[in-house]
Amino acid sequence: MSVSIDDILDPSFEGNGPGLEDQLDELEEAGLGSKVPVTLIECTSREDDDFEIAEIEGCDRAIEVTEAQQDAGIVSCDCGRQIDLSKKRPKTQFRFKTDFDEVRNYIQSESKKIESIFSAQKKSLTYLGYRFNGQVLRIKRQGFRDREPIQDTVDVHLCTTRLPEPVVKTIKLYRRQAFFVLVGNGVGNRNYMEQLNLPFIEFGELYQMESDAQIEKLQDLIESACHIGELTDLDTRARIAAQLYENHREEVGDIDRINEDVFEYIVNTLFNYCFRTSQLFGTTESGLEFPDGTLCLQVDGTGRLYLWDAKYSIPEKEPYDLSASDQRNMTKYPRLIRENSEMIEEDFPIDSFAGFIFISPRMDASDLEGFASKLAEQYSDASYMNGAPIIQIRADALIELYRAVRDNKSEAKKIQQTLRLEFNRLLQQDTDHISETEFREYHEEKHDDMEPENWPSLGSTEITLFDVTVDDVERLFEDALAKKSPPQVGLDSESLRETMRRLDK
Repeated sequence: MSVSIDDILDPSFEGNGPGLEDQLDELEEAGLGSKVPVTLIECTSREDDDFEIAEIEGCDRAIEVTEAQQDAGIVSCDCGRQIDLSKKRPKTQFRFKTDFDEVRNYIQSESKKIESIFSAQKKSLTYLGYRFNGQVLRIKRQGFRDREPIQDTVDVHLCTTRLPEPVVKTIKLYRRQAFFVLVGNGVGNRNYMEQLNLPFIEFGELYQMESDAQIEKLQDLIESACHIGELTDLDTRARIAAQLYENHREEVGDIDRINEDVFEYIVNTLFNYCFRTSQLFGTTESGLEFPDGTLCLQVDGTGRLYLWDAKYSIPEKEPYDLSASDQRNMTKYPRLIRENSEMIEEDFPIDSFAGFIFISPRMDASDLEGFASKLAEQYSDASYMNGAPIIQIRADALIELYRAVRDNKSEAKKIQQTLRLEFNRLLQQDTDHISETEFREYHEEKHDDMEPENWPSLGSTEITLFDVTVDDVERLFEDALAKKSPPQVGLDSESLRETMRRLDK
């Protein structure tokens, strides 16, 4: 009777018998690892010559005997008994020491047989401190979609161990175009993968397929991965986003607390759950000089564009320190807006710039005032910046907005346009402005070595600065439910995607 490949590749597996040895030899010849004989004895066994003594003093443990112990002729059991090996009848079992690099190479080799694939290279990726060290295969393929040439990138994750649940959830949150090959202890991730609707296959199943079936299965997995989009499984990902924010603010065991990278995905996912119109910029750069994404809110048939930046800190300990980043040259902000200002004014779903949003558990007002003044320095001649607010949305307020939409899902769907309008109204509310006096005070401290006449002028740019709190969100949703939804204005999704691509360049 044959043993499944996945059972054999499990590090805890032991067995013997002619059929099993043949299977191990075949896997060894394929280069997937090596067959390892193991000598075992039982502390107490009726078949051994020391049974009468062992029955009184011994235990039921099985003991692995090393070559050195065999040479010495004595082994110690954990129960404290010294065992004379000459009175034992050892048994030989076999294990298989899997070479996971060769497993990855096998998948790489099989993937390259697919006609559309032109590259398959190993990578390393990290989620919440867990590192897939060289166990990710990045596959690139060319093809056509709707008669247009496309190029897709899919990350094949080789799971060799049982992953902590938060790590699997973070992978889901990232909505990365990926599928998973479970091998050895990694088969234990099967339930998580099924629950979260992540594409996967056990390596043993793939290995035992005929060549044509292997290629077809890999193509199916790649295709499934390529259809993981921004709004795919949004309910699940939004739930994960809220859970990660609330449950992983601190390190737990081997799991890191959430960081800015994870927080960006949390914010983007929750914005999309509520409004369906948020998009991350396609960059891994972080820092004040590069905003994380955009949010478009339709008002009277026009798209109001906000740039947003997620800044994470542990709220119970300290606010996010913006002051260090405040010294940077914010080169990407003017480039992203100024170079696209004419395009924004064209007949696109996004046709006006509405302001900057910071999302953070907590930020000091003085930091935001400093940032606002720096914006005024750089944008004093930018007409599209006039009156653009700088808004801090408390992370707890965003979580509250998610819960309100989730708990009133059917109603929220009916009034989605009203919800966008009310949220835009909230973000444009008239609150404290940065006056020329405050601007001078800021520069007296920041540029004490410079004559006042050389300070950058506040110019005509008037910047609004305020917080959005949990109370604001509660009132917003109540107001939206109380109002009759205006006629829905259809989004030109293709134009929206094109606009986002051009903003992202």
